[in-house]
Amino acid sequence: MRLFLIWAFGATLVVTWGTLVFSDEIIENFYSTRALGMGNAYSAVVDDSTALMYNPAGLNKIRNLHFTVLGLNVGTDDLTVQSDVSNITGNNYAAIIQKYYGQQLWAVFNDLLTVSSQDLAFGAYSSAFVSFNLHNPAYPTIPITVYEDLAAVAGFSIGLFPNDALRLGFSGKRITRLGGQTTLTAQTLATLSNTQITNLMNNYGTGYGLDAGLILELPASSHPAFSCVWHDVGQTAFSLQSGTTPLLPIDNNFVAGFSMRLEGAGFSVKPSFDFSHINLYSEDIGKRFHAGAEITFSILSIRGGVNEGYPAVGAGVKLKAFQFDAAAYGEEIGVFPGQQEDIRYMASMAIDLEWESNFSLNGKNSGVIRPAYQRR
Repeated sequence: MRLFLIWAFGATLVVTWGTLVFSDEIIENFYSTRALGMGNAYSAVVDDSTALMYNPAGLNKIRNLHFTVLGLNVGTDDLTVQSDVSNITGNNYAAIIQKYYGQQLWAVFNDLLTVSSQDLAFGAYSSAFVSFNLHNPAYPTIPITVYEDLAAVAGFSIGLFPNDALRLGFSGKRITRLGGQTTLTAQTLATLSNTQITNLMNNYGTGYGLDAGLILELPASSHPAFSCVWHDVGQTAFSLQSGTTPLLPIDNNFVAGFSMRLEGAGFSVKPSFDFSHINLYSEDIGKRFHAGAEITFSILSIRGGVNEGYPAVGAGVKLKAFQFDAAAYGEEIGVFPGQQEDIRYMASMAIDLEWESNFSLNGKNSGVIRPAYQRR
């Protein structure tokens, strides 16, 4: 049912995973609400199972055993679009598209299921990205690309030197990409139907990718840490298994980052910086710079930062096994920062069941393993 809604939504929007036809947005392959609340400066900070996607070296920071279910991230830049999607009848696509002429319409949906512990994690996720941006109603044709990724992912890490000063990590993924590309003319828009869009589901392929990362933490009270990640080493290409339209590959991405951790009385502060897509020389440097910070109290986290030259804010609440996060941030969809901002909103919810063992000095288990929320 969820997949059907995604494809129905895609009939109204232009969905792209590669270079957008009408904008210069840098597309990411996975979105985290917590990361975006910090301006997406996250590669040196990540300390949970999302390290599988952001920096596998962060798996070494995980403590205890975690089973994360219902890891949902939903984002949009138009809080009223839901009414349009719910009113799709099968013959009103052209009217809905015309309503958004000259506007940017964006949405993303991720869901994640993982089992993780220190140095090891595996799981699965699906990720759908939706973007529609038509600057000029006079365009005679509208290229449409529709993709959804279904992935299985596993990773491991290792800590070297005292206090795990150097962390190394690797994660591998198998991705089935559904979708394809087509071009709609003005005449086609007038009679657009579900069949013309859902037929793209017959186009799919499989690809295999590898991420590698490291985190180097210096021995100082402020815990300065440097990170480096190589996403999709070489390139994650897809072999077409059904259909005739080639699937866009996921290009490799180099990320360098820095963070600190400052401890206070009952709280901690984590400032961080990322320079992403280092190898994407055609993009303006300002669009690849990210900075942010997270202030964590007992159950509350407050976040802020700069994403591609625009402000970002966020917050998170952890109530026993439940984690809720929200973020609002600006994204540059033009060529350089300050040209064309798109304000976006994201919200997420996850259920994180955590177990820990009480080990004695001789290595034997002297405690009962039980969910952490039962001990609070």
